Amino acid sequence: MFFFLLSLIALAVAIGAVGACYYIGKAIIDDRKKNQKGDRYIVKFYINMVVKNKKEVIKDELKKTIQGKKSRRKTNIASKLATKMVNKAVSKETFSQELMQEVAATVEDDFAEENIAAVGYVTYIKDLYSVIGVDVKAVDVKGILCKELGLGSSLYDAIMGMVHKCFGKEFVEYALATQMLEIVTAEIVANVGPEIVSDLAEEGVDVDVVVKSAADQAPFFYALTKPDSEGKIEPITSWRMQAVHNGQWQGKTFKAPSK
Repeated sequence: MFFFLLSLIALAVAIGAVGACYYIGKAIIDDRKKNQKGDRYIVKFYINMVVKNKKEVIKDELKKTIQGKKSRRKTNIASKLATKMVNKAVSKETFSQELMQEVAATVEDDFAEENIAAVGYVTYIKDLYSVIGVDVKAVDVKGILCKELGLGSSLYDAIMGMVHKCFGKEFVEYALATQMLEIVTAEIVANVGPEIVSDLAEEGVDVDVVVKSAADQAPFFYALTKPDSEGKIEPITSWRMQAVHNGQWQGKTFKAPSK
């Protein structure tokens, strides 16, 4: 098993050597630029979210509060009070702000469990549409590989020590970090959206999520928030966000997805 893993890692490093050299140089240059600007992240992406059942969520939470206090009020009074709370007391922006701050904190915790250091922050809120920016600060290659391969720390160090002697420590570490970063980024974009939808659904919050890389967020956000010929911005609904995401933007109207 030991020699099989050693051979596997050595082969992977050798195959990726040419491509890695390019990425290593680019990573070093980019890192220097980021250090000069004080911008300490290695990957940035954005979580675009639309809440679809704000009124139902607040009604449910209010009912739980009333029941918890063993209120003697009738259900219809609670319902009326909840409706008043939705329409007046709690604005869409306030609701979204509180929800998105919780989501951002949850994203950080979930990433930490996967040996990824990240920071989440709210960048935009308009009614029930919000955007969370996420900066991945560091990827713990050793932690990820040990977890995925089921290796102990000492065994990993022994294997990598031999690989370092064959290819050079600096080269191997940069090569592994670069390739691991590509894998992690792809996994994030593919999975973080469905995971957020699933997690919030368990809490009774119905949302739609679109995740975009830093490069793709700008054109997506522009198309989604672009005013029409009359200077108006239509409400950003779940269906509209998906229409823009799927390239079905047609000015003031959207072409319904074919079934």
